[in-house]
Amino acid sequence: PRPQAGHDAGAAYRKDQASMNTVSVAFQNCPWTTDGLREIAFSGLDLRHAAVAVGRNWRFRGISTADRAHNQARIHEIISIVELQGGGAARVSAHYRAIGSTMRGAKSFMMGNAFCALIAEKELRIPWLVDVEALSHHYQVQFNGTRRADFIGRSTSRDWFAFEAKGRSYYPPQAALDDWKIQADSVRRINGRQPEANVVSATCASDDEYIRMIWRDPPADDGEDLEFSEEDFFQSYYAPILDLIDHNERILHVGQETLAVFPDLRMS
Repeated sequence: PRPQAGHDAGAAYRKDQASMNTVSVAFQNCPWTTDGLREIAFSGLDLRHAAVAVGRNWRFRGISTADRAHNQARIHEIISIVELQGGGAARVSAHYRAIGSTMRGAKSFMMGNAFCALIAEKELRIPWLVDVEALSHHYQVQFNGTRRADFIGRSTSRDWFAFEAKGRSYYPPQAALDDWKIQADSVRRINGRQPEANVVSATCASDDEYIRMIWRDPPADDGEDLEFSEEDFFQSYYAPILDLIDHNERILHVGQETLAVFPDLRMS
């Protein structure tokens, strides 16, 4: 399910969609595109969808009241981090810059995850990005140690990808990018197939407060083979979305569609 406009929120939705925003992505050694900077456009609704659709440990989320608060909090969290007023280049909010380093680190983690999911869909047509840990009990081959990729993605053309997502309040040094690539390379094969790419997705807030990204895919080293059913993969992806729908604030019928409406989140 994708978030849509509620009938009574139509004007706000149309404004949201009309005010397209951009984020600058530096592609490095990615096999599907040339190296260099590109501006990728997205709407506020695209970013809110990415925030709710990417997460951690969905299979062990606890009681339903906490589930609902957690899923809604992810959307409010990304709204508190990213300033999207009137379109243009996305930048971090004054709130993000003003908070202490510990809280800013937690918000940077969320920012890195959400923008990884956002660009995966925009750039590679990957609507499904699943937390590796959500599938951990279904591996036939376990990882060695704790170094592992964050996410596994499947594109609409059924290709597999592995991602290591990072968020930082500063531009990462070369040594950090090299270290993160080791984590991205921890996946060698997914259900018998080599990933199309093992991507490091680094999202950072630069000195001028604009959000910038690096996507890197140097040649992969040896990693582990993962085996899981597609049922488990899609169940893990849709769990937080279906939980959000199941605890809707109200139902709205628009044409042939039945929408679960969340006015505070500006989405249905």
